[in-house]
Amino acid sequence: MKINKYATQPDGSMILYDWNGAVHYIDSYQLIMSNPDKLSIDTVANIIFASDPPKWQKALTRLRDSIVGFFGLKTGMPSESPQPQSDPTQSQLVDKIGLFPVINRSDSEIVMELDDKHLLFRASLLMRKLQNSDQYSVFLTTIVQFHNLWGRMYFFPVKPFHRIIVTQSLKRLLRQHNELIPQDSLP
Repeated sequence: MKINKYATQPDGSMILYDWNGAVHYIDSYQLIMSNPDKLSIDTVANIIFASDPPKWQKALTRLRDSIVGFFGLKTGMPSESPQPQSDPTQSQLVDKIGLFPVINRSDSEIVMELDDKHLLFRASLLMRKLQNSDQYSVFLTTIVQFHNLWGRMYFFPVKPFHRIIVTQSLKRLLRQHNELIPQDSLP
């Protein structure tokens, strides 16, 4: 499995719809998956954004929250663990996935946004069938706009962890996907 990294959003993505101002940071990670028949865009979003994160990620989030809370910024985990759907293969329309409010959606893409005093953050999850193939491309794209110097100072130490968390989330998606499909349908 290979995860590709890009410095722009995928063609046709809705992530920049109604975006005002500069984009100060953008990344997009792509994972190619086979046999995604049981995975809707909602299921994929639930696995990536609403499933229980690994312990190291929870620890990093608690550390971040303990620091940024002093500055009046939004914190990341309201409880010890987010409440995932009971069955990740069941799709449902929601206005929030995990901690992230949904601002735009289609059958193939979900765009979420968080706006705080220091920065504006958007994430897009886009699933696209590859032409002449049974494979799908899953893109996880992030854009950030800094509102002030605090945004830049905040994001500087967060950026390397963001990259690790995104790639680990895509790997977790692939692991869970492999558990959902019958092994005899794998190539």
